[in-house]
Amino acid sequence: MFDFFKKKQAQPTSENDANEKERAMFEQHREAIIDEFKKRTTLKALFLTTARGAVGLTDSKFGGVPYFPAGMDYPCNPKGEPMRLLAQLNLNELPKLPDFPQRGILQFFIVPGDSMGLDFDNPPHKNTNFRVVYHADVVSGENTELPDFSDTLFPFEGEFKISGAYKEYAMPPSDYRFHEEFMKVYKKHINTTAIKFHELDDDIIESVGDLLCVYGHMMGGYPEFCQEDPRTYVEGYGEHTVLLFQMDSENGGIPRCDEIMWGDAGCANFFITRDALLRLDFSNVLYNWDCH
Repeated sequence: MFDFFKKKQAQPTSENDANEKERAMFEQHREAIIDEFKKRTTLKALFLTTARGAVGLTDSKFGGVPYFPAGMDYPCNPKGEPMRLLAQLNLNELPKLPDFPQRGILQFFIVPGDSMGLDFDNPPHKNTNFRVVYHADVVSGENTELPDFSDTLFPFEGEFKISGAYKEYAMPPSDYRFHEEFMKVYKKHINTTAIKFHELDDDIIESVGDLLCVYGHMMGGYPEFCQEDPRTYVEGYGEHTVLLFQMDSENGGIPRCDEIMWGDAGCANFFITRDALLRLDFSNVLYNWDCH
């Protein structure tokens, strides 16, 4: 079920017996384990819902024309390639999140194309193919004239208007901190030889994943990954604990022209440190997207 947990090879009978006993113990204590884990790790997030419809210049939206006053330097990478608006969040209108900006407009830009803003030739801290822009004040006046993006590869076509609603949920298995945090709770209830989460029985892993995995577009909360959390292997990004923004894939049988698709049903995330977020400094954001 999860790409980041691989099935283990067939085990000897004695190990199978031990696993069966542990599975039985987990069934007995599952509710208590999950409840305690939720109490320890639950965060509030702002889940974003998309819809087609008329979208104004300063409205919250995915895609479309960004609010960008004339005279400001429009986002481009060092090659001079212009970036396309991925998302615009009007914080004056959306529900408020603790530690996040309480006003202004927050924007996410990426260079369109096959890599959709990633830089496979350099480490993430040197990626210049995306930009996060914050406008503390929204002013009236002439807007910047935009480049033509009509023939560029992008996760979706056109634009979506978005609205937000609060949701609280616990840390999912894809988060790089999950293994340590979950095993602290698990071992309080069950005597196990497993040290890490992925060493548990496959049925237990799948059951926990079914109970805790959460998907969707959001600000705050915990991220979703199809592969591995990049904060586990990108040096210096372990402190980027805040999910600034996530855009998921979205189709569910809707027409092709109305879907959002990151590669093969993937997901994109932007991370920031809590300290930088409080200072409204968006110059050191970690951007990642992956897919199945």
